[in-house]
Amino acid sequence: MKRNIQLIILILFLFIASSILAQEVSPKREFRGAWLSTVWAIDWPTHRDNDANAEKDQKIQMREILDRYVRANINVCFFQVRGFSDAFYNSAYEPWSQYLCGERGKAPNYDPFQFVIDEAHARGIEVHAWINPYRYATSADNYGTLPTDYANTHPDWLIDAGGTVILNPGIPEVRQRIVDIVKDILSKYNVDGIVFDDYFYPNGAMHDRYDDEQYVLYNPNNLSRADWRREQVNLMVADVYKAIKDFAPWCRFGIGPAGVAASSKEVADKYGVTPCPGIDWQYNGIYSDPLAWISSNTIDYISPQVYWTIGSSSDYAKITPWWGMVAHKFGRHNYVSASLSSLQSEPRNVPQKRMPAVTNYYPQETVDEILINRASAKENAPGMVFFSSNKLSTVGFINKLVDNVYTHKALPPVLTWFRAPEQGMVTNLTLTGQILSWDYADTRMRYGVYAIPKAERHDRKALSTMKYFLGMTYTTSFALPSDVSVTTHDFAVTVIDRYANEYAMRFLSEPLAADVTPQLLFPADNADILLPTMLTWQPVADASGYTVNLAYDAQFNNIIAVAQVDSAAFSTQQFAKMNGDKCYWRVLAHVPNAKSNYSETRSFSGKVFALTVPQDGESEVSVAPTIAWDNAGADASYLCEISDESTFRATNIVYSATAKTNRLIVPADVLKYSTNYYVRITATTQLFTITSSTVMFTTEDIVMVPPAILSPYNETTVTSQALRVTVSDTPNNGFRFECSTTESFPKRGTKIVQTAIGERTVEFEGLAEGEYYLRAATRITAATYTDFSPVVKVTYKIGTAIEDVSDAIAYVVGNRLYASEGQSYTVYSVAGTLLVSGITTADVTILPALPQGIYCLRLSGKTLKFMQ
Repeated sequence: MKRNIQLIILILFLFIASSILAQEVSPKREFRGAWLSTVWAIDWPTHRDNDANAEKDQKIQMREILDRYVRANINVCFFQVRGFSDAFYNSAYEPWSQYLCGERGKAPNYDPFQFVIDEAHARGIEVHAWINPYRYATSADNYGTLPTDYANTHPDWLIDAGGTVILNPGIPEVRQRIVDIVKDILSKYNVDGIVFDDYFYPNGAMHDRYDDEQYVLYNPNNLSRADWRREQVNLMVADVYKAIKDFAPWCRFGIGPAGVAASSKEVADKYGVTPCPGIDWQYNGIYSDPLAWISSNTIDYISPQVYWTIGSSSDYAKITPWWGMVAHKFGRHNYVSASLSSLQSEPRNVPQKRMPAVTNYYPQETVDEILINRASAKENAPGMVFFSSNKLSTVGFINKLVDNVYTHKALPPVLTWFRAPEQGMVTNLTLTGQILSWDYADTRMRYGVYAIPKAERHDRKALSTMKYFLGMTYTTSFALPSDVSVTTHDFAVTVIDRYANEYAMRFLSEPLAADVTPQLLFPADNADILLPTMLTWQPVADASGYTVNLAYDAQFNNIIAVAQVDSAAFSTQQFAKMNGDKCYWRVLAHVPNAKSNYSETRSFSGKVFALTVPQDGESEVSVAPTIAWDNAGADASYLCEISDESTFRATNIVYSATAKTNRLIVPADVLKYSTNYYVRITATTQLFTITSSTVMFTTEDIVMVPPAILSPYNETTVTSQALRVTVSDTPNNGFRFECSTTESFPKRGTKIVQTAIGERTVEFEGLAEGEYYLRAATRITAATYTDFSPVVKVTYKIGTAIEDVSDAIAYVVGNRLYASEGQSYTVYSVAGTLLVSGITTADVTILPALPQGIYCLRLSGKTLKFMQ
């Protein structure tokens, strides 16, 4: 039986791997959003005159924008409802925006926000109310003219920082007003989320006198001014999060801060992460500390504005994985915001990503960025938000997305840290003409509609992907496309709750099936195991997916994760951070037309799989260190990876090795001195694959000294095909070799060769005959070196180091013997000791590395001398 279980689990792992590959093009779960700006009418509306046609024109334009979302398979709209302490909705606290009807306080003839919500929901698109929490004005234009404006009702709330006017974050009443505004929106509108952008304190303009009074009154912990200001933002964020979750726990709350945070080691260390690539100006500029919100779990998602391209000085390919790592560490989602401001239409048959100007790029850049997002995402929650919506109309852009990455529609990721009330199947599913309709008791639900080709009705893959997903609706009816019918397709409807959990399919005109109950496999009840682990259960016939509950209590109130997976396995490493405490788990299956009962509840506890040597943060570690970790069992194999950055991108992994024991020694000449490295271990057994948390260590600091040039000797003549230079074996991070015809080594005319760690020999090729000067330096860091070695002067002649060049039938350069193929050769020391023999190969024969000295080569009856 044990062998059978192992076989089942192996099959499950293979299935999971194939599922991942199949979903790379278009995953079932992905947050695909766009910022829709209303300030300065960046995206909408273009018609702002308060005339008879304004409402009509605004509605037409909004429908066109949302139709573009549909064509691009975008599923979330960040609609800006409050940009300057004003409103694009019926606010109880603030005036209508001037960007709606051309005049601040002028009411439109309709409710624009309700219209946006209705139109978006009709298209299956979520709406997140985009709020700028503090901004009041950037100019005097039309601000402070209304009796209800804060300039008149609460002038004490305002800070004028050189023309930029904000609500003072240090005043508790301001914090409460922002909370009340959010509650007002939630009470009036069926929104799916609330999102803030990156405006907090004005950048670089906050004099102490602006908030001295509040700093004295509301600083019980005697924080520094900068820490106190950041704390005022953090308190507001926490209060807003609580208000949202008290009213509608399924409503997502996110913030889109500046793209780089915690770039200083001091800030990064505070949160136990590695510094972010790039420069963080927001921490001390606008007093924004995004890691405070993520680590305290007072937001559901972060949407950092990584508005740079791949390979730029602020490299998207480096910054985005860092955000993914941070979000996963604290169990939240990361949906990167990417700028489309410099997007250019791609001419036909032009493969490159970027225009000649660094700031401009083609749609392929965005495709590549989305792939980076997916590779960096955990929690089954990849995502991207475009800024802004008007650039979606760039010619060819939507086609590029749909053809390459947004091939099918996607459901938003599940809010896995909330336990949602379990839902069932729809009832009374009927089709009248092309209108599919049904009943469901809870009116707060959403629904997914599928059209499965009849030939694939019982193909589990067809049921678990989005290939045949027609769309999501907020009502109990759906208009089917004209090109699908009951003669070609079977139609199914699923319940999708507001947390984005999807439940069992109900097929049209099919009877109810028997109830199902999943059977758990691994681990056994009350097991003591290494963590993280893979939870597995017996696959349920025809199941399109499963819901896994994981909690710290048997009643499943203290939730770790409520996750939906497509196969009969759940990786706790992907979805949740385990701490070794006792955990409880159970599984629900989604079988078409069938009610699912929960499996039995099992518990497990154990030790978190971890490195034991070196310790996290350890310094003065040897450059040839011993790496050790927990033993994962007799059948385990291990992969050790060391990277020079925390995200372990393939290009940054400096050492990778496999081992059968839980210990290995890193070879010399791999790691640099005085350098930070990150190490992790992946253990694989017949039952599971787990990866340790990352450990950071710093190699030993050593005083680097200049090398000595061992060969060639000073004032000697060298005859060879290339000028070979070898330096002494001094501690190094590599060397810099220079060769010049002038002893002053001018920049122009000096040949430079740089080597990696431990590479002590280089060859200068293509030199003309003549006198040359040589010197070398030891690399300390990537950009610094020791002083140079003493200069060596040589006379160089092209040829070989063989006594009789005219009779030469071969020559030796370094450890390479150049001779025709198939000849017998022997190499002797000058004392006559046989060192090596063999048969020459085609073109080049590789000889063993020989110490410095003079040697004899016997080849085709001739004895030739050469020098190393």
